[in-house]
Amino acid sequence: MKKIVATFLALLLSATASAQAFDVKDMHVRGTLRQEAPSAQPGCTNIMTYGGVANGQNDNSAAFDAAVAATKSTASFTGSISGTTLTVTGVSYGTLRTGQVLTGNGIASSVWISALGTGTGGVGTYTLNTSQTVASETISAGYTDNACIYFPPGTYLFSAGLNYTLPSSVASITIKGAGAGVSNLYWPGGGGLEIQYQSANNSAHLADLSIYTGASNYGNGLYLVQNSTIANPANTAQSDIINVTVSGKPDTGAYWQKGISLIGVSNVNLFGVNVVGGGTTGTGLYLYTTSSVPGVVYNVTSSTFNYLQYGLYYGPYVQGVSVSQCNFTGGLYGIYAPSGNTGTDQLYVAGTQFNVSGAAIYELTQVSNSDIVGNLFIVQNNSQGINLAQSGYYAIVGNSFNPNGGTNANAIVINNSISPGIITGNNIFGMGATGITLQSGSQYVNVQSNVYSGNGTNVVNSGTNNTVGGGSQ
Repeated sequence: MKKIVATFLALLLSATASAQAFDVKDMHVRGTLRQEAPSAQPGCTNIMTYGGVANGQNDNSAAFDAAVAATKSTASFTGSISGTTLTVTGVSYGTLRTGQVLTGNGIASSVWISALGTGTGGVGTYTLNTSQTVASETISAGYTDNACIYFPPGTYLFSAGLNYTLPSSVASITIKGAGAGVSNLYWPGGGGLEIQYQSANNSAHLADLSIYTGASNYGNGLYLVQNSTIANPANTAQSDIINVTVSGKPDTGAYWQKGISLIGVSNVNLFGVNVVGGGTTGTGLYLYTTSSVPGVVYNVTSSTFNYLQYGLYYGPYVQGVSVSQCNFTGGLYGIYAPSGNTGTDQLYVAGTQFNVSGAAIYELTQVSNSDIVGNLFIVQNNSQGINLAQSGYYAIVGNSFNPNGGTNANAIVINNSISPGIITGNNIFGMGATGITLQSGSQYVNVQSNVYSGNGTNVVNSGTNNTVGGGSQ
């Protein structure tokens, strides 16, 4: 037995020594191998190639425009066209691919490479979708309706706002960096980035960067606006904002008036977004639409909205907002639907933490089908966890309401019920004022099976046709 144990220990020590000799400098913490961030992203144009300067002092506006133009022209070559055959005799730069649109003297619009011939990216022949004759000349080939710009690590100053207009065809723009706080777009005067949509087939994709301002309570960090009338907003191209920080430049005390504004743009996913305001001023995510360009489907996940007047502003005709695993901290209101709204519907909030000085979720206009499930509300003095001043078709289920000092905290306030709602399975304790307040305008509220402890009053029912019972009260 001793010999077997000795042999096992020898093998273990040998394996350990071998593992110690393995170079792990490129190993990702989740166990996959990872290389250093490349100087350019595949398929994207590096702004540094077109005069970008990442010192936080030189203006990069011209470099951005040049990079956008370049990303739309991914190859330049000498060639001629006979019928549907393109013959390439020399390539200045880039790679020819199917789907690229050709531009040059005498070339008709919407001529593109439909198939490879003898050429596989360079010299050779290619098949075109349209027949014509063009003598040998310099020709450009690219995906003209799509742009992709990459910002390597550094801080890129812009003296004025950037405004990019998408064409009305199937088109997109991608702007990406090497990480939030690593690749930083900086507007000392608060200009920001604006992207204009012209059709339901437009989309924008932003990832891994920071959008900084040097001004206070001025401008939009990121502004996406739909200019076309959309018959079916649910059937539009998907946009996304991933791992993006929108705030003042660190240590300046600055902040955007609105961090991210989505005006009539539908089908937007936000993941890992961090918006920081000026204490109780500024708006984190501003959703605003009209009856002719309604906005639907906004999925906000794993994001943080700190020190803002409004973490999420729920404007008119906005529908289908999902907030999951987020944090709203240090501001005045978490999710806010102002009075006077029409057409608002479908709010889902789950797994999210709130700690604000006003109401965490405040609906001054009815947002029908509000489902608020499994959240943590840290309720400060003179504030409310959930205040549905105009309510209807809602479910408040499985939330925890904890106090944060004072004697005038209220967990849930319901008033002006237009349609029924249910409040059940919540854990409400330490509210200095009231756990659940059903005001005089409330009706058809079903309050059942909640847990109460240490509240001034568990439930106040001043409404009509409400059902209160069950649980531990």
